[in-house]
Amino acid sequence: MKKGLSIIALASFIFLGNTTAQAQAGLKQSNKQYDRWAYIESATIYEKVLKRGFVSQDLLEKLGNAYYFNARYQEARKHYEQLFTEYGNEEIATEYYYRYGQTLQHTGNEIQAKRYYDLFVSKTGSHTQIAQFRKDEAALKKQIQENSGRYDKVANL
Repeated sequence: MKKGLSIIALASFIFLGNTTAQAQAGLKQSNKQYDRWAYIESATIYEKVLKRGFVSQDLLEKLGNAYYFNARYQEARKHYEQLFTEYGNEEIATEYYYRYGQTLQHTGNEIQAKRYYDLFVSKTGSHTQIAQFRKDEAALKKQIQENSGRYDKVANL
C-alpha cells in the first residue's frame, strides 16, 4: 500500500515538474517573440502556456498587451480582467489601469472604464496629459459630437 502511494506521488511529482518545465520553455520562446514585437505569435504561445495551467502576473500582462497592441480588445479585456482579479492586491503598473480602461471602453463598458481611468489618474496624479483629457472629458465629448457629421455635405465637383 505504501509502495503504491509512493509510486503515485513520484509520478505526480514528475508530471508536475515536466509541466512546469514545458511552461517555462514556452514562456522563454514567447518572451523572445514578444520582445521582437511579434505580438500575435507570442499571444499564441502565451495562450498555450495559460491553458496548461501556468498563470503569473507577467504572463497576463504580456498576453493582455499582445492583444491590446493589435486592437483585439475583447481578448485583451479577458486577460486584463483576470490580471486585476487575481493580482489586484499586488503592485500592478499604472499603465495597465489605463489600458484596461481603454479595453473596457472599446468593448462597451463605459462605467467600468471610467472607474479604471479614475484609478489611473489617482495613481499618476492630475498633472499628466491623459489626466487633463480625462478631467475635461465631458467638454471633449461635446466637441466631438459637434464636429461629427460636418463633412457629410461635401460633394464631388
